[in-house]
Amino acid sequence: MRQDLNDFCRETRQEFENVRQESAQEFASVRLEIGAARQEARQDLAEVAQRFESRLNGVLTSSVGVGMLVVASALTPR
Repeated sequence: MRQDLNDFCRETRQEFENVRQESAQEFASVRLEIGAARQEARQDLAEVAQRFESRLNGVLTSSVGVGMLVVASALTPR
C-alpha cells in the first residue's frame, strides 16, 4: 500500500514536471511570436508615420506656395 502511494506520488510529480516544462516551452514560444509581432507593428507604424510626414510636408509646401501667390497677387498694382 505504501509503495503504491509512493509510486503514485512519483508519477504525479513526473506528470506535473512534464506539464510544467511543456507549458514553459509554449510560453517561451508565444513570447517570441509576440515579440516578432510587436517589432513588425513598430516597423509598420514607422512607415505610416514617414508617409504621413511626407504628405504633410507636401501639403504645407503647397499651402505656403499658394499663400505666397495670394499675397503677391494682392500686392500687384492694378
